[in-house]
Amino acid sequence: MTPSKHPIALGLVGCGVMGRRHVLGLKELKERGFQAFELEALCDLDVHRAEELALVCESHLGRRPKVFGDLEKMLSELPSLEAIDLVTSPKTHHTLAKLALEAGLDVIVEKPIALTIRAARLMVEEARSQGRVLAVAENYRRDPQNRLVKAVIESGMLGKPYLVIQQSVGGGNEILITPWRHLKNEGGILIDMGVHYADLLRYIIGEVEEVYGFIALKEKERVRREGCLIVERVYATAEDTALGILRFEGGAFGQWTEVHGAWGEALWQRIIYCDKGSLKAPPDRSGKPLEARGIRESLGNEAFMNIADKALDNITRRLFPGYGLSYEMPFEQIDRKLIAIELYDFAESIRYRRKPEVDGLEGLKDLALSYALCEAAMAGRPVAPREVEEGLVEAYQESINKALGL
Repeated sequence: MTPSKHPIALGLVGCGVMGRRHVLGLKELKERGFQAFELEALCDLDVHRAEELALVCESHLGRRPKVFGDLEKMLSELPSLEAIDLVTSPKTHHTLAKLALEAGLDVIVEKPIALTIRAARLMVEEARSQGRVLAVAENYRRDPQNRLVKAVIESGMLGKPYLVIQQSVGGGNEILITPWRHLKNEGGILIDMGVHYADLLRYIIGEVEEVYGFIALKEKERVRREGCLIVERVYATAEDTALGILRFEGGAFGQWTEVHGAWGEALWQRIIYCDKGSLKAPPDRSGKPLEARGIRESLGNEAFMNIADKALDNITRRLFPGYGLSYEMPFEQIDRKLIAIELYDFAESIRYRRKPEVDGLEGLKDLALSYALCEAAMAGRPVAPREVEEGLVEAYQESINKALGL
């Protein structure tokens, strides 16, 4: 199939913090010579916020998109639009994506794909029935360091993985970025962050067969401080603590810990133990080198360099020039490069009518694994992510689905 080379007419829905980050991703693509998209329109319920972002777009992208406060109006007034980049809060994903898909547009949606499995299934089924691309903006796996982790494990140089430890501990009682991340019916922090880790566990190790989990709400009051003053409070309804034991289909076990209300010393770990050595991944989006123990001592860096040479695709090579086994750059630069990579993959999926790397079904599976922790805690028994995917176990999600009208 010969793809069209013209820039894809794009509408961005959601002009908050994440919307601005996606604009910087588009800027990164343009500056690197990838004319993947032409940003034609912005949409946000807060029109003033959309107008502000339109000025940023004019500065960064060379033209000012049209501004709308309603998606249906944007779709009706701009029939030339070909795709939508959806970066609103998770509770709106399924309704807004459905509107765009029904209008014949391809859609990329920020993670998590939706707020519940029921909502995610509606999106996947709508995309399938309309024959449209549905992609999920999962940026952690695009990090060159995570590409390298997967490549090293797949190479077999450390042997077969049998244990992975994923731990993220910290947070205190601070509001974590936005208040809705502490509200169960809007997208709790265990789900919002959990899908990142779920995606990486599945990406690196493989599918999970069974999950046993415990969850708790530790910090019931969250605050935002400016200096010594508390300027905002949120009374949390979403759990902030989860401990899980995983059994992967390939036979490996996993220990998954998330504590987003811990005081004192912070902790972050991702270590994969194999039968010939171990591999310690650096924090996501840090660029720090991997640490291997065991067989690497006899192989040296050359073997890792050979794997690294094959680990990255062309777009990643262009955005991370000179990459060896690590990289150094400011976080903001890393962030926009990873967003640029996921947007480029979306554009290529549209042009070639192919499956994006993280499509709707992958996003649904990531969400199901995240919810499996919560569902197992409520059920008091191990839960298979497949049970969650198929809607056979959804007691934890019941109140959320009710709030969504599903």
